Amino acid sequence: LDERFKTTPATMHSLLGMLQERQFVNGSTVVDIPLNVAIGISNELPPTEATALFDRFTSMFWIDYAQSPEDFTAIMGTEGDPADNAIPCLSLAKIQELQDKRKKVRVTPETHQALAQTWRCVVAGVDAKGNKVDGLNGGPSYHGGNYSNANRPSDRRFKQALKLVQARALLAKRTETKPVDLLAMVPALWVKPEQRGAVDLVIMSCLFPEWPGYKSQGRAVLEQFEAYKKDPANTDGGHWINHRDCLADTARSIKGLAIDLPEAKAMISELSDGARYASEQAKHYLKRS
Repeated sequence: LDERFKTTPATMHSLLGMLQERQFVNGSTVVDIPLNVAIGISNELPPTEATALFDRFTSMFWIDYAQSPEDFTAIMGTEGDPADNAIPCLSLAKIQELQDKRKKVRVTPETHQALAQTWRCVVAGVDAKGNKVDGLNGGPSYHGGNYSNANRPSDRRFKQALKLVQARALLAKRTETKPVDLLAMVPALWVKPEQRGAVDLVIMSCLFPEWPGYKSQGRAVLEQFEAYKKDPANTDGGHWINHRDCLADTARSIKGLAIDLPEAKAMISELSDGARYASEQAKHYLKRS
């Protein structure tokens, strides 16, 4: 659906029925629509009267202008209609198969509990510790009911986004969800583009409340190590041992959190690599002394 919000009220009403009920009403005739996937494109955010249509699209992605010469060249080098040379990644039959399997994925009580906390924080505009999050316009407490529906995702959107949680578990070859699968909800829970980072922050704080502190600690340790490594005058084996121990201890601490997060795994790997390098340098300089 190109320019999905530029439509008449009558057409919008028809679209709502097709997207939600998978039916099209043609006069007195109701036609079932075998709709598997709906993709909408727009150059503008929805006006107030189109918010219901906006709400029917579960995942939202903000596509910016080309950010690199390579991207720009790729765009300029496209001849004719890109769709003519497009190779489908998934067939409609495969999509239907995955949808059927997704429905069978069990949503665990732990996932529901994490989802309830995420809902509370997103609609209140706070992180898991109650700190206000810039970009989210919720009230001080979800008990107050002082919400502006124009600035927070609807309950329907949370319900739809639960399908993404199940899909993430399915793609991980699991038959039931884990709280970490809520990461799949990030593209579904922002209403305004400036809220994307805020929603990500809130979900991360709910799933991994200790991670921000450990992340800052790990980054500080790595920066100190990189600064020490760059100075060729640092030839004291004992100092290299100190860096080795600090890097290794920080890696073990983060690993002990058991965070199923690519960012955390990458930091553990970086810290471990640094510890091995520092150990080699320590052996080298201690041997020389």
